[in-house]
Amino acid sequence: MKIKFYSRLKAFYIRFKGRPAALERAIRKADRLCKKNRRRYRVYFIGGKYRVLNRTDIQQLKRNRAWSRNVNVTKMRKFEFYDTYRGISKERVVSMNSTTGSPKTTGSLKNTGRN
Repeated sequence: MKIKFYSRLKAFYIRFKGRPAALERAIRKADRLCKKNRRRYRVYFIGGKYRVLNRTDIQQLKRNRAWSRNVNVTKMRKFEFYDTYRGISKERVVSMNSTTGSPKTTGSLKNTGRN
């Protein structure tokens, strides 16, 4: 009973963190950082949150041994929701699933990336 409650609570937490407003905020942050630093930023859903990372951030996480040495930007592409050059990733547009709490992108998000 306790385990079922905690797993349900965790699913609600992930659904809340994966809401469209959080994705839009991460996209705005990625665009702002791209304009400021003139680097390519990507938005990933990692650890139950949307994270804005660029290539050097991923390399830093590998050096600090937070991530495996085998991880690279190409392998992370399947977890990417937004790229400042390509825009919203078409394969990551999914519908909300109540059991897994997977994130959903809405029609209000525009493809603002450079094609």
